[in-house]
Amino acid sequence: LYAKNNMADMAERTLARMEEQYRRGNKAALPRTIHYTSVLDALARVMKSNPASDLKADRILKSMLNLYDTGSRHLRPDAVLFTTALNCYAKSKQKDSADRSLALLDLARKYNVELDIVAYNVVLRTLSTSGEKYYDQAMEILRKVSKRARISAPIPTHTTR
Repeated sequence: LYAKNNMADMAERTLARMEEQYRRGNKAALPRTIHYTSVLDALARVMKSNPASDLKADRILKSMLNLYDTGSRHLRPDAVLFTTALNCYAKSKQKDSADRSLALLDLARKYNVELDIVAYNVVLRTLSTSGEKYYDQAMEILRKVSKRARISAPIPTHTTR
């Protein structure tokens, strides 16, 4: 709700309240991956008006991953989470957006998260607006995605020809 209404600050505060309530013993306030993803989405939506939102997005993503790494298995990172974080970087237009996006791809691999074409399109958009020095990385990603698409494409049969 907050993400769709460009209320990133309210989304952040709500997540912080959930975390605090859960720490105090309120099991019903247990934050899930979708809650962190929603806050990232809200931050992406206000990126133009609040360029510092990408730093908040970093903090929130790292906080959730740290909780997962220290035993909060209900916070399993997924493709939607990483794609939303990538979108934050793409919209931030910061000088290091491309490097941060590439690092996030590596992080997704570390967590065995299989990203989809949407995530790779976001990364390619970021790389394409970040200068010629990212051309080789963009082409490598494009080759990998194209190869995977050919492998996973259905093989025509007599009924599909």
